[in-house]
Amino acid sequence: MPILATIFLLLTSLAQPSAEVSNQITLMRDVAYTTPSLNSFHKPLTMDVAFPNSGDEPLPVIIYLHGGGWDGGSKNEGERFLSLMAHGGYFATSIEFRGTKEGGFKNTLSDIYSAINFIVKYKSELNIDPDLIGIVGYSSGGHLAVLSACSQNNQKMKSLLDEQSLASSLKCAASINGAVVPKYLPSQHKSAFFKWSGAEKEREMDFAYPSTYIDKNDAPIYLLSGKEDKVVPNRLARQFSNELKRKNVDHEFVTIQKTGHVITEPSHYLGMLSFIDSHLKGNAHATLLKVIQEDTGSME
Repeated sequence: MPILATIFLLLTSLAQPSAEVSNQITLMRDVAYTTPSLNSFHKPLTMDVAFPNSGDEPLPVIIYLHGGGWDGGSKNEGERFLSLMAHGGYFATSIEFRGTKEGGFKNTLSDIYSAINFIVKYKSELNIDPDLIGIVGYSSGGHLAVLSACSQNNQKMKSLLDEQSLASSLKCAASINGAVVPKYLPSQHKSAFFKWSGAEKEREMDFAYPSTYIDKNDAPIYLLSGKEDKVVPNRLARQFSNELKRKNVDHEFVTIQKTGHVITEPSHYLGMLSFIDSHLKGNAHATLLKVIQEDTGSME
């Protein structure tokens, strides 16, 4: 059976997602990756996925975590990213996960782990390479992406999650204006983090800080930060970069001048995509570059 048909049949058997099939990629929305009986929640948790329609080689995987202050936002935020990455040869997914009102820290991390483990469980049917999985997040999702990457092999985190662990290691992580140093966020956003963490006192939130888990064996990390960001100040990304440097963690830190919390210029993402491609063996950088060049040509 062709790879596309196999993937399509598996995903439709797990839920009743909507699907859009173009000449090059397929986008499927609302694929259930865990059920209420497994997540102690009132409804299935779902993911949107996109993948190329052709090719026999196992695909690298990229996971997108949306922003929203740990208690809002939507997986729909990642739709354009999924399309771009699928065109670049990835199995791309944007996941729904529980936030502060649904249990906070423990449930959020558990959902991220469950989504990754779901993909790995069906690696043959989905035609993915379990050794090439990366994670990207925006704002609070950036914090979650980096936290997941730094803590993935840590026994303390495993204990906090009732011994739940990842079935396959994350190969790299990227943060887009991510709240990677929540301890020093502006008061409003620090308060939101405190509620999400579930800690009794602010000085006891360190278990939810990515910096708590940094060590030299961490997956490579890419930090993209707007110089004028008022939500997650650029100095915090620089502070985290310095901590990674002290612990000898492979990483890149890029500041975008004259840019705030929302980075809209497509070319500003080229470095991040090059970083991801270098670790996951995809072709997203060339895909975006072609789009930019075509858009520029159409304006001339």
